[in-house]
Amino acid sequence: IGIAYQILVKTESAPVTLVASHAPIIVPEHLSRFFTKFRIAALPSKTGKCHSDEQQGAEGLSVGSMRKCDVKTFGSPYGVGMTYCPLKSGEPELLDNCHMTSLVWRIGLQAGNCVAVVGAGGKTTLCWALVQDLQQQGLRTIFTTTTKIWEPQINAFDLMLTHSDRRDTLRTLASTGWRKACVMGAIVGVPSTQPITGVFMPVIATKRMGLGPEEVCALHAALPDITLIVEADGARGLRLKVPGDEEPVIPVCADIVCVVANLDVIGQPLGEQNVHRADRFAALTGLALGDVITSGAVAMALAHPTGGLKSIPPNARTIAVLTQHRASVAHPAAHDLAQMLLQHGYDDVVHMS
Repeated sequence: IGIAYQILVKTESAPVTLVASHAPIIVPEHLSRFFTKFRIAALPSKTGKCHSDEQQGAEGLSVGSMRKCDVKTFGSPYGVGMTYCPLKSGEPELLDNCHMTSLVWRIGLQAGNCVAVVGAGGKTTLCWALVQDLQQQGLRTIFTTTTKIWEPQINAFDLMLTHSDRRDTLRTLASTGWRKACVMGAIVGVPSTQPITGVFMPVIATKRMGLGPEEVCALHAALPDITLIVEADGARGLRLKVPGDEEPVIPVCADIVCVVANLDVIGQPLGEQNVHRADRFAALTGLALGDVITSGAVAMALAHPTGGLKSIPPNARTIAVLTQHRASVAHPAAHDLAQMLLQHGYDDVVHMS
């Protein structure tokens, strides 16, 4: 409650939602007077639904459903998630799967969503972190790709499928007993069991084809309660990129698109050693190859309709995920860059290290 009160003060009496795991939250009377409007949701252990009460300060109680919120989110090490957001017009909707860890909460991911991850500088790391977060919540998750990926190690997932026939894949996925599955296409080139180091997800040196975006959407439609995490872009392991003519390969059914960029590239000379398709990056930003990459140039590339915002489905939320490698403090340019992106096409910005 104390944390929520601090959030409330900072947000100038914006509506606050408190979400507790398996237990109601009781707001003491001496604190409730500070809330212009607050909502309380408890997550029962069996139903997986968030039941909600809407309360009008000391003016009385009205019961209604929780409206979905998709702005700023906060997590707690004590198993309580908190979020604040403006009430939306229209019919209220029940907010499902409220008890999430901070990363899942932070991007507004709900069970059954399809999340596409594009860009450069941490896509696979983000995908694996989301898979792990969702597994900890007991939610079933499928990881796949529409491009190519390194094959995960044998014990990384409960279920590893090579997709060839849609009916066979769906039949296997309909079985119980798994929480996280990886669905891949055929092997590309010479397979190897040699582990690859420096990748957050445990993988081996065997390249796998992905699924066509229409196949991803078919899985999404057939398995609506299972969350899909889709690596939908390639970047040759570099920190930044501008997409090519046929990139990224985002399924039209994606509910959330995370556009990844690594801030460690700021201050470095522009070239193919750190930016995938550096010539296109130069054309979008006005830089020349060899020029120092600035935060303004990164923002310009990320916010350009043929850059970071290319091929975003019309109904998808777009989130910039700014990464740093082993950083203990945020990059000096992170805050200003986030503000620029929020003003130019992004619904939210998340910083990861």
